[in-house]
Amino acid sequence: MHDDISVRLVAFGSKRCFQMQWADPEEVRPDGTPKIHTRSTGVDRSLGRRGRDEAQRVAERLQQELNANSGRTSGKVRWDAFRARYEAEHACEPNVRAATVAQSHQSLTVSKGS
Repeated sequence: MHDDISVRLVAFGSKRCFQMQWADPEEVRPDGTPKIHTRSTGVDRSLGRRGRDEAQRVAERLQQELNANSGRTSGKVRWDAFRARYEAEHACEPNVRAATVAQSHQSLTVSKGS
């Protein structure tokens, strides 16, 4: 569990709503720094202090969700982890997709010719 993920509230001049940002410790850039994610709170900045307070509550809920889900938003899995699990479960070979596409194409060609 990553209790060290903290979500901060930011206000970009070009954006209408408050934004949330956090660093994902599981996703690292090639230079070794964690990837920064940004998401809108959906709360309009023109609401002033009341809007900022609401946006802060939204950010706190996201922070709790991220920490509860080991740094990943619910339902999202990184591609490399998904692919490794899928290949392990289905015992895929590297050329299965090419063979499947070729078989589909062949069956379409045969059915059109009949």
